Amino acid sequence: MAGSEIAAGMSAAATTTATAVALTVVGTAAVTVAVTAIFASYCYERHMWKTGGKEREFKQQFVAHMTKQLQSLVDLTSADCSRQVQQ
Repeated sequence: MAGSEIAAGMSAAATTTATAVALTVVGTAAVTVAVTAIFASYCYERHMWKTGGKEREFKQQFVAHMTKQLQSLVDLTSADCSRQVQQ
């Protein structure tokens, strides 16, 4: 009986070790996938900001600025027209 108990103990230890190794491999793979995804996202965002991102941001700012300037010009022109019509 003592021999079978030792064999069962060794089998349990081997199963525990195999489970630990499997979890380590799966954990390492999960960490690798996560780090790779984060790095790829970082590279994509950096590329977009360096090339097209800055250009798009500038165009949006320019359009907002010119819209404001043209609106003030329209207001000024319409006020002048109204004043001239009233005179």
